Order: sequence, then C-alpha cells, then structure tokens
Amino acid sequence: MSTPSKKRKVLTIDVKLQILADVDKKAMTKKEIAAKYDIPHNSLSTLLKNRDKIENNSHEPQRKKPLLATNAAIDEAVLPWFKQTIVTDVSPCPLCPPS
Repeated sequence: MSTPSKKRKVLTIDVKLQILADVDKKAMTKKEIAAKYDIPHNSLSTLLKNRDKIENNSHEPQRKKPLLATNAAIDEAVLPWFKQTIVTDVSPCPLCPPS
C-alpha cells in the first residue's frame, strides 16, 4: 500500500507576512517558525527569498496568489466595457441567462 500524501498547504499573503514578521523578531529559530505554521523548512526559505514580491503584493492580504495581468492594454479596455454592460443590463453572451 502506498502512504497517503500530505495535502499541499497554500498560505495567504497575510499569513506569509506574519511568518516574515516572526522571522524578523528573531524570538524563535527558523525551524520553530516552520513548525508553528506547519510548513517545510525549505518553504520558509523560499518565503524569505521572495520577501520583496510578498511585501509588494500585501495590498490584498486574503489572496493566495497575486493576480498578474498578461496584457495591460486589454485589462484597461475590458474594465470600462464590463462596467458599461452592468449599467445597461446587457447580457455579455447569447448563452448567458438575462439577470
């Protein structure tokens, strides 16, 4: 029989910031911090390596991953269109039921 695999744990940005704050306090060792948050030691090292990215995305603390736009021009065009379709109550596609 195979051993059951451990479920992958995805941390929110808020929890990642708490972990970084605990590391900065230096009250516990990194091993103790990893045990406290139930993450592997190498994941803690990755968090420390990506500290700048985590802190730059701290404006949405409940999000687990930052939303990255692949094409900024399309994003800027879609938002006004989306707002307009909501105001005019037009169904965005023929298959969508009217609201």
